[in-house]
Amino acid sequence: MYCNVLGVTYELPKGYYVYVYLDTRKPGKYAYDNNQIIFNYEPIYVGKGKDRRAYIHIYYALTNKDKRNIYFKNKIKAIYSKTEKFPQVIIYKENLSNEDSLKEEKRLIELIGRNDKKLGTLMNLTDGGETTIGYVMPESRKKKLAELNSGDNNPVRKKGGHSEETKIIMSLSQKGEKNHRFGKKNSKEHKETIANSNSKNYLIITPENIEIKITNLKEYCRVNNLSYSSMCHVGSGRRKQYKGYSVIKLEN
Repeated sequence: MYCNVLGVTYELPKGYYVYVYLDTRKPGKYAYDNNQIIFNYEPIYVGKGKDRRAYIHIYYALTNKDKRNIYFKNKIKAIYSKTEKFPQVIIYKENLSNEDSLKEEKRLIELIGRNDKKLGTLMNLTDGGETTIGYVMPESRKKKLAELNSGDNNPVRKKGGHSEETKIIMSLSQKGEKNHRFGKKNSKEHKETIANSNSKNYLIITPENIEIKITNLKEYCRVNNLSYSSMCHVGSGRRKQYKGYSVIKLEN
């Protein structure tokens, strides 16, 4: 499988993996763990993930879509500005379990060292090894998020909602053969999943890390050009994410 990031195509690694960003402006021999690990350029970031995770930082940095770890994002911009190329991304280890990838990420960050702690060259702001898999949001947090994003506080409502032109384009893009479900029939189990998802309260976390409380998942998917069935699977726990979206089912 492949992914395309701003015109550059990358082959996706297998399973969970650990990756390293290198600053191609600074060539040399960067050796760690008694010369067991050697990079030809200065390492600036270590991460773990799955699918396109290793490359999404480039997209976020050059499109200003994400404000987390602005130091790392600015480093990517500086490299691109000077070289007119993206930073080099090394897949250090792949086809790992989630647990092993977390351990390896933490080990590598410790070996190379974080820049903010004056221990090395990495722009990481944590020691690694963190995960949100299995995390259950406290009810108090869910309630607060629901209050913050309800009614006129909803980000889409603040912007006046989608224009009529946008709604028409979204609708046309999912009709007939353009719809990925065209000609397919839902299984009994799938229909039950969809039926159970109606009239529920959900907390949507967008790829931009915006949290929105909704009461009609099907309508939200229709307006935002998303697969309703895939979002239902995320909400029921059968799938972790869909197109970067997370879905948390709230108590009614």
